[in-house]
Amino acid sequence: MTKIIKAGERHIPAICRLWWEFMIYSADVDPILAPIDGTVPIFEKEHLRPAMQNENNLVLVALDGKKVVGYSFSLIQDPGKLAKRKKYGCIHDLFVTADYRRRGIGEKMYDEILKWFHAKDIDRVELNVIPGNRAACSFWGSASISSRSNRSVWAISSRHWFMRSWRHCTFSRCAAVTGG
Repeated sequence: MTKIIKAGERHIPAICRLWWEFMIYSADVDPILAPIDGTVPIFEKEHLRPAMQNENNLVLVALDGKKVVGYSFSLIQDPGKLAKRKKYGCIHDLFVTADYRRRGIGEKMYDEILKWFHAKDIDRVELNVIPGNRAACSFWGSASISSRSNRSVWAISSRHWFMRSWRHCTFSRCAAVTGG
């Protein structure tokens, strides 16, 4: 049975390994995302550890026994005085290692993320997915994910790296939007 918990110090090495796997997977989809060798310590020091210490961030791990098989990183964004929009949630990463996909782990992590956003009074959630990432597009577009929220939650489900085109989806309907 897989368990989803908030990441702790002991999970950092496994999250770093999964992040590298995620970056290699992403580079296979779009080569511009290829990581530079030696970046794992930078990821840990400049991104993961600060995220784990910030109350407006949530880092989760999926455990199969003691083995970390997935992780997610979500955060609350504040556009400040630059836009009319209010604070919103952002699912930055949600990754499950290949051998554990299609077992409901991503859905469990997503449920925990939504609970956290709900507790923080966040009613809008956004995420980015590379259009060529078929597994992610399938996951985020699935009816079981799309119907999870009864709040006004929005997701950007397919946004090209250079914003050539993107799709804006609500959990109740999807409408294609193209940009320049």
